[in-house]
Amino acid sequence: MGFNSNDVVTLKLDCAGWYQPYVVDITRMQLGEILLKLDDMAASTDEQGTPDHAQKWPSPEEAYANAPSITSESEWTRRTADEWADEGMDRDWYLRHAAVLDRIALRGATDLFSDAAEDADATATILLDLDQATRGYDPRSYVRQQYALWAEQERASMNTRRVTCYVAVCDLCGGTSDYEGSTPHFDTARDAVDYATASDDGWTRTSDGLLVCDAVRDTAHEDAHAAAGKRMSPCAMSVTWDDTDTVLPA
Repeated sequence: MGFNSNDVVTLKLDCAGWYQPYVVDITRMQLGEILLKLDDMAASTDEQGTPDHAQKWPSPEEAYANAPSITSESEWTRRTADEWADEGMDRDWYLRHAAVLDRIALRGATDLFSDAAEDADATATILLDLDQATRGYDPRSYVRQQYALWAEQERASMNTRRVTCYVAVCDLCGGTSDYEGSTPHFDTARDAVDYATASDDGWTRTSDGLLVCDAVRDTAHEDAHAAAGKRMSPCAMSVTWDDTDTVLPA
């Protein structure tokens, strides 16, 4: 009997933990396509399971191109270990320690560092375990890769810094703009409040601690200013607020 690719067959899949098997009727052609896809998926999984798959292992020259001297790094790891002995070392310390031992080992064994290669391998393996990376990686190649990434991040962070600033925020409407429509930023919360309330017809700090902006938009604003003895000018009453302003706590 000849083979017909359009013949219908029943496919039944059953795995541990399934409530019930999955059953479907498909043609022989569709079954063949499914089996080919399964073969491709299995091959892909095997390839990804190879330890060094898709890894870029930089050479020592690439990884340590801009690294500090071995002497200075060795001194940093020793000093930091002494200072943090009670708290424990962080990941940066383990990485830099492994990197400097790798660099020492690359110079070859000497009387002072007769076990340099063994020490470098052991320390690199500690970093592998700390990062929960596969033991299939070459430990020292992994150290070089991670050091190169860390060094790049350190260089990038030197071009930026995080700055915390303060702006005055109206407790009634959440407004942050002054009468000119801008939002001044200050180093301290006190400076922001002092600036906002400096003018006789500016923002008001009420007796119960609320900060009220100079936009007379409702009775609550008007009452707060009136209680402070302020009579808001028409220009203040014309202030409009952008609801997209970021409201930060004072």
